[in-house]
Amino acid sequence: MTVRDESDLHRRSDRVVYLATVLVNLALFALAIFLIEHGSAWLDQYPRLAKRAQDVRALAIALLASPPALVFLRHRRRANAAGNGVRISARQLPELHDTLVRFCGRLGHQPIPALYIADKANGISEAFAAWHHQYIVIRPIYLIAPLEEVRPIYEFEIGRELGRIRLGHTQWWEELLIAYVVKLPLLRNPLLHARAYAYDRYAAYLAPDSVRGLTVYASGRPLYKLIDVPAFVEQAESTRGFWPWLSNLTRSEPHVTFRLRALIDAGLYPRNVGEAAATGPPTIPRRASA
Repeated sequence: MTVRDESDLHRRSDRVVYLATVLVNLALFALAIFLIEHGSAWLDQYPRLAKRAQDVRALAIALLASPPALVFLRHRRRANAAGNGVRISARQLPELHDTLVRFCGRLGHQPIPALYIADKANGISEAFAAWHHQYIVIRPIYLIAPLEEVRPIYEFEIGRELGRIRLGHTQWWEELLIAYVVKLPLLRNPLLHARAYAYDRYAAYLAPDSVRGLTVYASGRPLYKLIDVPAFVEQAESTRGFWPWLSNLTRSEPHVTFRLRALIDAGLYPRNVGEAAATGPPTIPRRASA
């Protein structure tokens, strides 16, 4: 498959998974209302559950209250980014800013979102929106100086988060329509997997030489330049069968090898991508001492 433009990054199957998730979310919403309105009569038929009636009602009320709370949470994320992160600009870490501007230009004059670096401990680690403004927050855990040493990593991350924005997944109504499902392990995994693959496609489309930015999810940053990428591609091609498939279903994100294989199968990375990345990213020559 050849990816000619951005429209080729979209998959109909992703839409099907999303619509199914929305239907499940609506069913959970209806169940919450039922428990509040008829919980006592229904629970009386089950003496053991009746002892937990108050807890069940409290949970149902909490579920109903969570969508309105999204407004507060989104603005809190914005305040956390500004209060605890570093705002990237042409003056502040310009390498990251230049990448963001370049990627936005390739996406057809995409409005440039605010870009921050902030630790996950601050409660922010992805793209989001708040009151008609878009924000991207990336974690500093994978970054080192000089930044050129980890260029594939930050290009991959910025590309993924721009994909999240372009697909509309930062909009408040998107969060509202899946607010309950994303809190439930296993039930949320099909949607999270579909979206992980979609964001990866944007990253590979915007940064075709960023394969090491994906492998770092497996190796971690300290070892990422030592990874033999051709060998890892071979590993990805051979990681198949029932048990890898089953274990993948239980994860909130797909296996890294599955993600790499999906990008190769989609034509976003060439089959020989490992050979091209075997020598690692270019480094900045050291200046001679005065």
